[in-house]
Amino acid sequence: MGTVKRAFLYVTRKTGKSILLFLILLVMATFVLTGLSIAKSSREAQHDLRKTLGGEFQIAVDLSDSNPYAGKIVDDDGSVELYTKYPVTREMIDTVMAINGVKSYNAETHMFVSTDLAIFPGNVPVKAEYSNLIYAWSVLDTRNSSFFQSEKFNLIEGNHITENEKNAAVISRALAEKNGLKSGDNFQAMLVSNAIREMERFIDTVNPRPRQICDSVYLGDLLVTSYSRFSRNHNFGSMIGRGYSVTAARMEMEQTAEGYYGTKCIHDINRRYQVAMPILDGVYDILYRRMSPAKTMARIAESFD
Repeated sequence: MGTVKRAFLYVTRKTGKSILLFLILLVMATFVLTGLSIAKSSREAQHDLRKTLGGEFQIAVDLSDSNPYAGKIVDDDGSVELYTKYPVTREMIDTVMAINGVKSYNAETHMFVSTDLAIFPGNVPVKAEYSNLIYAWSVLDTRNSSFFQSEKFNLIEGNHITENEKNAAVISRALAEKNGLKSGDNFQAMLVSNAIREMERFIDTVNPRPRQICDSVYLGDLLVTSYSRFSRNHNFGSMIGRGYSVTAARMEMEQTAEGYYGTKCIHDINRRYQVAMPILDGVYDILYRRMSPAKTMARIAESFD
């Protein structure tokens, strides 16, 4: 009797056992197929996650004692400064960025910096002359910082610091509230200080004679425009910043914002003298060339001293 015939007779003769065996095999096959399906889905999800989030790697200087090019300096107070003769260079970064798939990079270091802010005291007692020092991280781009990538920190107000930013900082909400600060304060201070120098360059070129740029007719008027909500020019500029079109802002104003006409007047005069005036050029672009205020202000920020 052949094997196939013998198997057929066994199955038909032992119907109950055959059905039970079939069910067991069916369940086992189901589990196996389910596991294979889950494994495939997991690999696809992992691939999609890596594609979305990307990976990261770090290039760091070896500052251990085993590195013959590393060294340290110890001052009289016992503070230690580590250094190396061969740091990470711009050429190294450019070489890495040329690799296919590398999208962005960040550079960071940390140090103690002095500040005039009212800070929170730490748990370690320090000398009085060090009481205004804070531990700060210096970064190229906060968007690529591990603190924000891991969501240990979350930006709740303002913008990230990019490589085009100068003299900017991200601070905690508690520290901002303690010092009465809000986002944009630092930028506005930089804008005003650069505007003073720009105004001085223009006036001294057009009408060179002894004068004090800090007089109220110069600096005073600039400060009122920058900070006072009772200033017509301040309110006009604020509406532009909030998204009003130039036409809508002018219609909304009950009084004339003379800065609108003054901008064009000075811009036309400067065509003759060619004084470097990036702030004036930016304001002119917003008011008369309908350029984006956000992009224009970013361009102005790059010109800050």
